[in-house]
Amino acid sequence: MRLGWAVLTAGGLLSGPVLAAQPTDAARNELLQHGEYIARAAGCVACHTEPSGKAFAGGAALKTPFGTLYAPNITPDKSGIGGWEAEDFERAVRLGVRKDGALLYPGMPYTSYAHMSRDDMYALWSYLRLVPSITHAAPKNALSFPFDLRAGLGVWQSLYYKPAAFSTQPAKGEAWNRGHYLVEALGHCDTCHTSRNVAQSAQPAHRLTAAQLEDWYAPEMTHDPLSSITNHTLDDVVRSLKQAAMHDSLGHLTDADVLAVATYLKDQPQQPAAQRLKDVTTTSDENLKEGKALFARSCADCHGSNGQGRKGVPPLTGDNALSARSPHAVIIVLLEGLKPRGTRGAMDSFAHSLDDQQIADVTNFIRTAWGNHGAPNATPWIVGSWRKLQASADAQPAALACPSLDPSVLQPALAAGPKLSRATRDRAELESLLISYSAARAQDSSAQVIEALSTAYCRSIAPDRSSQAQTTADIADFSQQAAAVLAQRPTERK
Repeated sequence: MRLGWAVLTAGGLLSGPVLAAQPTDAARNELLQHGEYIARAAGCVACHTEPSGKAFAGGAALKTPFGTLYAPNITPDKSGIGGWEAEDFERAVRLGVRKDGALLYPGMPYTSYAHMSRDDMYALWSYLRLVPSITHAAPKNALSFPFDLRAGLGVWQSLYYKPAAFSTQPAKGEAWNRGHYLVEALGHCDTCHTSRNVAQSAQPAHRLTAAQLEDWYAPEMTHDPLSSITNHTLDDVVRSLKQAAMHDSLGHLTDADVLAVATYLKDQPQQPAAQRLKDVTTTSDENLKEGKALFARSCADCHGSNGQGRKGVPPLTGDNALSARSPHAVIIVLLEGLKPRGTRGAMDSFAHSLDDQQIADVTNFIRTAWGNHGAPNATPWIVGSWRKLQASADAQPAALACPSLDPSVLQPALAAGPKLSRATRDRAELESLLISYSAARAQDSSAQVIEALSTAYCRSIAPDRSSQAQTTADIADFSQQAAAVLAQRPTERK
């Protein structure tokens, strides 16, 4: 980590007094206004302010598969960052290291903020020094064991955090580069719009391809043929960003910055057809027919036989989620139902009336009927994974659900069989397993090896565990032991 820090701070830290040269009132006000803009654009206000609470006083909850994180106070009070220097602040924002040296959980998106410009970092620090000081201690994080121990975060950072300087592409133009910065660094869009692996690290192969956060679906933002980014004009994307803007975040961007974000998103390279097909699991005609029959019995009374809906019931045609790469949005609505909102009525959950195969069949039918262009890629395993996640979200303590991996990745890991359950008790067995699996998957990084084997391990032990918390602890132990073995072995893996 010291090397990474040196790379990021080659020009020196934000040392010295905040306003070192006694600037004019106009310059001072301009700096603080810019700092306020950065605080909103970067989501600081939204994440560090609990509902009905005071700005930046902390306490807002972030639910994760491992439990709940609470955002800290970042006002100048001693219960916040009042005793911090500029260097302490920059280490926390760029590297995820607190003033006392403890590592921050990656719920704080420092992997994106590491790329913030020095001007923006300086303006943000200057602004936060002058916001109202509020005495308020955020609740203690409610994480299940062993995730409540910060010691494991060093392993996480070594695997998933590779600090690098932000770079521009002059040939792309000013608007594109500004959008690049807002999406990848300041706005940390991948935090919500990219699916995560078993260790809750963003998966580069699925960058901006949609994800599910608690009960909120973050849609596809890539230049994929089925994405709304592709199928709409630049003006449409700008309008959509403004309408869907997050409170205290994108909603405060200038028109020029919103246009820059849209420009960048519209100019993303299209994923090769061969790669897109890997994400598509075809379903049989028989399953689609069953899905159609299930829809007629369970859904048509409200949505109509042609999916056009009626008053209080939205149509099932043209919605982004129906043509998105991932079927998760449709699956989750079927499992969890919908609460009434505005003129839209409520929808009951089908979690207890339809099994995993039936929900997958209905999902695939809806995503391919009436001109919708979604892939029929819902499977019983995906539905089952989300059932577990839904159940674990209601359980105390919160537990980890086994994630879903591409079969081509998961099957070789599952083939390890009994070795998986013995590996945590036998260091030699673990080393043997990692050597043989790594040799068979030479193209995979250390992180991918650990993710695949940990997922397979999760599936191998979950049926035998009466306690979700114990399952979570066992998986974490396996992952950390595997990471330690790989770190000690000479390797060219990254």
